[in-house]
Amino acid sequence: LVLAAGALSAAARAVVAVPPLERRVTDQAGLLAPGQRDALEQRLAEFEAAKGSQVAILTVPTTQPEDIESFSIRV
Repeated sequence: LVLAAGALSAAARAVVAVPPLERRVTDQAGLLAPGQRDALEQRLAEFEAAKGSQVAILTVPTTQPEDIESFSIRV
């Protein structure tokens, strides 16, 4: 029982950390070139100014061991 509790707490610590929201585009997976990221930032800022709605983009290399739904809820 003690081993099972230790394994569960270790698994809980291993989840991908949610990064702080500092920009509209956070590319932790390295999918975007700096120019692409900046262009997206600009378009999202323009969208927000025109419509009032905010959109943010987050890429991560993996959400494992968590499924994507659980990770997205935490985000």
